[in-house]
Amino acid sequence: MKNLLRVFFLACLAVLCLGALSSCSDTPPKGLAFNLLSNDTYEVYPTSDLTDAIVVIPSTYKGKAVTSVSSFRGCTGLTSIEIPNSVTSIGASAFSNCTGLTNVTIGNSVERIGYCAFSGCTGLTSIVIPDSVTSIGIAAFDGCTGLKSVTIGNSVKSIGTLAFDGCTGLKSVTFKNTNGWKADNRSLSSTDLSNKYTAAKYLKSTYYYYDWTRK
Repeated sequence: MKNLLRVFFLACLAVLCLGALSSCSDTPPKGLAFNLLSNDTYEVYPTSDLTDAIVVIPSTYKGKAVTSVSSFRGCTGLTSIEIPNSVTSIGASAFSNCTGLTNVTIGNSVERIGYCAFSGCTGLTSIVIPDSVTSIGIAAFDGCTGLKSVTIGNSVKSIGTLAFDGCTGLKSVTFKNTNGWKADNRSLSSTDLSNKYTAAKYLKSTYYYYDWTRK
């Protein structure tokens, strides 16, 4: 009888613990809110009480994937953002004018970086764009005056006009794939783009006003 009561007690305790865990997973982290999208995944955005300087975006919410990031623009107290592998899109102006932002980790499932996504992030000094990304939007890094080095993944096929306009400190751009690039209708030499200093000059000044595409 005692054994039966003990088993019953442990079973009840397990149910209560699971319920508590489920409740916790449904509670958004402080400073973050989530919007359910039409594809049954979530978009994350900040709330007015976001005070953390370092933000790690969760990969799931309520059991569904977090696939999009938006509307952190003007969060000047934000210094570091980690975007998980579940995210496929960084929205337009998502982090624009986050002047305190110095560290950005982009997950390896992001495919699109929206227009003005990081414009005016003057504290950024380097950015690595993963191989999953296929497009970098118009003015995506416009006005990032502190940006010194950029690595562009081998799947990028389009870079919007003014993407690196105003990046006055940019000295080094590493293209993982230098073949087949055009600035509007002007073919760009793979040899030139293999030189990280020449590539930086092309992106920030020589061909900054052009749409870059690659076949």
